[in-house]
Parts: sequence; structure tokens; C-alpha cells
Amino acid sequence: MSNTKLRTYIKAKEERDYLQYYIELIDEYKIKNIETFIIKSYAMSNSTSGVLKDFNENKPIYDTHILTREYILTVIKGHPIDELHKIIRQSYMKRYRK
Repeated sequence: MSNTKLRTYIKAKEERDYLQYYIELIDEYKIKNIETFIIKSYAMSNSTSGVLKDFNENKPIYDTHILTREYILTVIKGHPIDELHKIIRQSYMKRYRK
């Protein structure tokens, strides 16, 4: 763990609890349509290219023949439809806010 920074015991426990919650959200997330597929895939890869790769590997499952980076970003930046979407949207906006 060379990339570890020191933190208080309580802060470390809070981070652990949050990470466990986030992992459970992803593990239990139900894919119902292309939008929820994008949300879960982005949560797992944290990249639009990861979503595109995942989509291309699972293309026969979905009616959509083409998925673009622009559409992925439209979904991610759109109004949150659930808790996982809210988390990834906040993370995306924080990372790319200009």
C-alpha cells in the first residue's frame, strides 16, 4: 500500500463503511434498460471507454446498435434516477468541473 496516506481511525472507518455501501449498491444494482446499464458499467469502470467496451461485449443483449461517448455522458450528467446514479454523477461532476 504505497499510495496510502495517514488518516484518523474514525475517518478510516467512515471510508471503509462508505466503500462497503458503494460496493453493495453496485453488486445489487439491477439493469433494466440501456441507461441503467450505463450507470452500472460506469460505476464499475469509472470511464466512458470502459462503458463502451462493456457495451460492445454485451451488444446482443440490447436493442441499441450504437452507443456513443456523448450519450454515455448525457446519461451520467442527467438528473439522477437512483442512489448509484447520484453517486457517479457527483463524482463525475467533481472530477470534470471546470
